[in-house]
Amino acid sequence: MASLTPPPIREEQDSQRFIDWFLQINDLLENQGVVSVTDLILSGSLTVDGTTDSTSGTTGSIQTDGGLGVVKNVFTDATFNAGGDTSAGDKSTLGYTSAEGAILTGQGSTSDITLKNDADETVLSIPTGTESVVIGDGQLADAATDGFLYTPTTTAGAPTGTPGSFAGRVPWVYDDTNNVIYVYNSGWQAFGNASEKAWAFASPAGSTGTFYWGGFYIDAGSDNDFNPSVNLGTANKSYAAHVYVVAASGATDTEITVTGTSITDAAVRTTSDTEVISLTDASADVYYETSKKFLGLVTVNKTAGTDRLCNYGWAKYWDNNNSDFNVVGMECTGLAGANDTGFNIELLHHKSTGWTYNNGSSATSPTAIASLQTDHNTEYELANGQEFAYKRSNLSTAVSGSGSEGTMFRITTTANKAVELATLMLRITPG
Repeated sequence: MASLTPPPIREEQDSQRFIDWFLQINDLLENQGVVSVTDLILSGSLTVDGTTDSTSGTTGSIQTDGGLGVVKNVFTDATFNAGGDTSAGDKSTLGYTSAEGAILTGQGSTSDITLKNDADETVLSIPTGTESVVIGDGQLADAATDGFLYTPTTTAGAPTGTPGSFAGRVPWVYDDTNNVIYVYNSGWQAFGNASEKAWAFASPAGSTGTFYWGGFYIDAGSDNDFNPSVNLGTANKSYAAHVYVVAASGATDTEITVTGTSITDAAVRTTSDTEVISLTDASADVYYETSKKFLGLVTVNKTAGTDRLCNYGWAKYWDNNNSDFNVVGMECTGLAGANDTGFNIELLHHKSTGWTYNNGSSATSPTAIASLQTDHNTEYELANGQEFAYKRSNLSTAVSGSGSEGTMFRITTTANKAVELATLMLRITPG
């Protein structure tokens, strides 16, 4: 490759020297194709009429083995491509590696990288020497309409997919159906402060047996095929509960009609209302309930299909205002009003699975989430006039309050007035 040094040009009459020099370059280009020019200083514009694309630092219409210093702006009608990695201490650098892809780095006294909008306002910054990401310029005004961080929402309720894993980091998403933030940590975990729901309880005077708090089951105490129809409940009593049946055997064509006065959670009362319970599962021990809640005396009648024996009754449960939730703890403290060797406290999860039909008796409900007798083993008795307590802080049960699930406490006593007073508390997080 030929090398030429531009001639010194001091006077206007020396311009011929420059013309002669360019003629030499042209001659070399025609014969050798490449010319190296040393220490060329131009005043004005330099136009290179070349169409060779650049794919590396040694290709293109203009090439240099050294750095390129530019005082004014650099503009391209195409794209700017970087092929080398960045280094610590770079002031403002766009780099590239095959593993990391495009790399943007910098170094400032306050931030290493700052992303601004066209009003020169900071949208995002990375403080100097940190891995932190800071959004915006500072605190937002109460009436602010921009400056927010936007993140994805789920399409319909809690997320179900399994996201990719990146060590030391977790993905999160907002469920805008139930207004809950979910974080993935070995499964989607609802993110939110725990809340408590409490109920007060005292044993009825002169009474023992099973008591429900925060809901109830009222079993008919027998089974029936509802052909002919049977009555359930007592006139004018405020049950506001679902009517349920538990089938003894599988059925796919049986329809049971409940007739009575219904009530909604919005206090809409409808007399002579009906709802059909369709027995569609071929398995035995299947639980069904009305979606409506009924009051007072209702009639239960098989109106289609095969006769099927069923246990039946009323079901009312706490469903967190028809919202999903997670049971994470429970606690009970109280004062005994009598000695009781058969005392028990159970926290129940009302759901459609786990039921058992019992011939001529009441159905068996699903296994309790927590049981005093199970957890305390032999130390579950009450002593008259003494305090008692039961607590679980390690529960983890998802309850579909929006899908006909809920909770209730079941208290069993074998002595009259066994509980003088007690407080039952349920701790939940958003589901």
